[in-house]
Amino acid sequence: MVTRFTNAGEISTRGVELDLIFRPTDALNISGGFAYTDAHIDQFKVPTNGVVTGVVPSGTTLPFAPKWKASLDANYRVRTGGALDFEFGARGSIQSSQVTQLDASAAVREATRVRGYGLIDLSASVLDSDERFKLTALVRNVLDQSFAGQIATGGPGGSYRYLIPREADRYYGVTGRVNF
Repeated sequence: MVTRFTNAGEISTRGVELDLIFRPTDALNISGGFAYTDAHIDQFKVPTNGVVTGVVPSGTTLPFAPKWKASLDANYRVRTGGALDFEFGARGSIQSSQVTQLDASAAVREATRVRGYGLIDLSASVLDSDERFKLTALVRNVLDQSFAGQIATGGPGGSYRYLIPREADRYYGVTGRVNF
């Protein structure tokens, strides 16, 4: 396998990002964000040796640049007035598809596209009223939405390699925090 590094030449990245923080009561916090990105190659530079077989066409979307991403978080704290309080949290996130390999071949770019996906995470905590300790039970990827973090060429026998992140499977856990 031969790898040749080239300069993409000129690219454009434009978009908009919005963030939200809302606290309607002392007990409820809501936050989130939305991002729209248009990232593409304007003009790919031809290598100095004049070989044009690896030239990526103008207008090709840049890798790892989904058109849009969004998330929404909510945390609600139940103050009991006693020694212990409870907190409940939910998070949802979603993103559109993204290409994960920059290649001259449209077929390779399409084969290395990670489809869009959405995730939901939930948590429940018990904490002391002074926030010295917090014990949290959590569930990540509640709907068990499978997805690849990256798809790349170079697998055995010319196959594609799927790199699967931890978040691609539902999992449960408990975390503890102590402040002193």
